[in-house]
Amino acid sequence: MEKPICKDCRMTFYNVQPVVMDLSLLKAFLTTPTHFKRLSEHFSDRIPSWLEDFQVTGNAYKALKTISLDSTPTTLLESDLGETRFHVNGKHPLSDHIDYEGVEHALIYDVNTMYFILVFKIPVRISDNMNALLETGTSSNEGKDLYNTIRNLMVKEHDGMTLGKWGETIRTHALDKIRLMMRNLFSLKFDDDKVRFKNNTGNITNIVHPGADKTGMDKLKAALFSLNQHAERRDYADNALTLSDGTYYDFNGRFHTIVMTRPSDDKRFMPIQFHMQYMWIYLMELYDLMDALNQEIMANCRIRTLNTQNSLIDSIIQKAQYLHIFHENFKRAIEADNKNIYNIINPYWNIDSFLSGMGDYVDNFKDYLSRKHTKLTTRNNNKQRNILFFISMVQLVSLLGVWSAYVSLLDEAAFESSTILLEIFGTKDALMTFNLFLPFMILTVVAVLSTYGFLSRKE
Repeated sequence: MEKPICKDCRMTFYNVQPVVMDLSLLKAFLTTPTHFKRLSEHFSDRIPSWLEDFQVTGNAYKALKTISLDSTPTTLLESDLGETRFHVNGKHPLSDHIDYEGVEHALIYDVNTMYFILVFKIPVRISDNMNALLETGTSSNEGKDLYNTIRNLMVKEHDGMTLGKWGETIRTHALDKIRLMMRNLFSLKFDDDKVRFKNNTGNITNIVHPGADKTGMDKLKAALFSLNQHAERRDYADNALTLSDGTYYDFNGRFHTIVMTRPSDDKRFMPIQFHMQYMWIYLMELYDLMDALNQEIMANCRIRTLNTQNSLIDSIIQKAQYLHIFHENFKRAIEADNKNIYNIINPYWNIDSFLSGMGDYVDNFKDYLSRKHTKLTTRNNNKQRNILFFISMVQLVSLLGVWSAYVSLLDEAAFESSTILLEIFGTKDALMTFNLFLPFMILTVVAVLSTYGFLSRKE
């Protein structure tokens, strides 16, 4: 096969990897006040170039901050690439093709959504002996192509898989930092395994930077398209776009390939790649949290449950509404690429539909909780009225007992000296007869009122 080499071209692989929390911890985290001044002490001045540029452009992503992490030497990556398991197709080492000075990683925190994401960057040089690395491989070395080899450096597919020292060290530093911040700044208590990286999460974007000489670019595109399709777990449709400026944009499943026409366009395209994955990841987390909360309320629908979950419900509603503003601000910031790229690739991941559905879910959820709260409050008020009514009747009967005892102790002289009693009852015997039947009359009235109230409630 003729070498699809583009002179002076280079590739940069990005990996966007979310940090997940158990739902019980996420609930506590989202309802904890944020001490922004203390939190800002952990922010780093080292911001990925694409993020820094996008924060300036249209004032987008201003809530995204990078968290300071311990440095991880690239010698660990070089050592990993020396292992056979990280050789492309099981036999071609990558070490000589890596631009180690350009290797980066950043822990990104969204202040508004309270979400952590780890982003890796691995630059790869294209040289004359690159042809073997671009081969799709055979069935005997499935999953060992260039794209999967790069991904395996950073993403753990399953529990039985062991990452290299470089990727594992960075992930450990990130998790240690997050756990430290949550315990010290948010006063949360939890086991370490409640904050983790989920297996098989984190897509790869390969951004190809053009050189001065475009010779071989078309063959390189074809080779990368074939490699991208082969690396996926299943066959995907041809989602590749060719923009008016000649940019090749292959938005796929776990892997994405962008062949640019201008070297500076990584700051133009990487925010789109980040945003699509970030929105998908966070919406899934938020949906799972709302679903768990909904099930909890359905299983234990009491006024106390609604009251204790009130802060969490408000936090979820606020973040769901913020996502709409956040998403619209992003689409405004990318300007023409909203039409040229985003509107075309959006149907593959359905971010707009997902976001709209989440908004409907939140609105219905709020209405449901409002109705449920009103119903439970009314029921509790009725119970309280019934209890108060019963207490009043008991007090009334007690007063009748006191009245009866008082009258029975009156002698003839005391009775005759009371002109009011004499005028009403005439004789003591008449008063005693009335006093005998008074409790029965009261109880009859109570029974009639209770029966009327019960029948009225049924209607």
